[in-house]
Amino acid sequence: YNHDLKLLDLLDKYRENIESFYFPMPYRYLGSGRFIPQGEGYCQEIKKIIKKCNTLKIRPQVLLNATNDGSLGLEAKFFVRILNYLKELQDLGLKSAIVVNPIYISEIRKQIKGIEIESSVNCYVKTVEHALYLKDLGVDVITIDRDINRVTSLIKNIRVKTGLKIKVM
Repeated sequence: YNHDLKLLDLLDKYRENIESFYFPMPYRYLGSGRFIPQGEGYCQEIKKIIKKCNTLKIRPQVLLNATNDGSLGLEAKFFVRILNYLKELQDLGLKSAIVVNPIYISEIRKQIKGIEIESSVNCYVKTVEHALYLKDLGVDVITIDRDINRVTSLIKNIRVKTGLKIKVM
């Protein structure tokens, strides 16, 4: 999501070709893997995104893919706010979260039932062992590192050893 609500109109036209639609957490809760300015009404936009996606049977996905949360990431109350917001979004129909932080993966799995967790491409999964580690933490889908997109034997091995869906970007 590029923070332009006009993009949602394209979902109607291309819904047969879209499986999921991802959008970042609001900056007041968590940073992102890339910076795109968010307007003050972004939290309301998220509600529209989730509703539109569910109406069209497109899986809404929230991104928690910042590779560094700074010292705040070590504070329990910081993560409690994130969990509470994820629960609010799930109540609105959120189906999936794309997550980079292994601690967040584990805690989301324990504390929020019924949400699908995908590893972020920013996890840089390049080995079976790394994929198995993420599976053990609670990931449902492994997004592999772009560096191995064409190494089909390795991708197949990751799929076979983990039993999980594989996402290629």
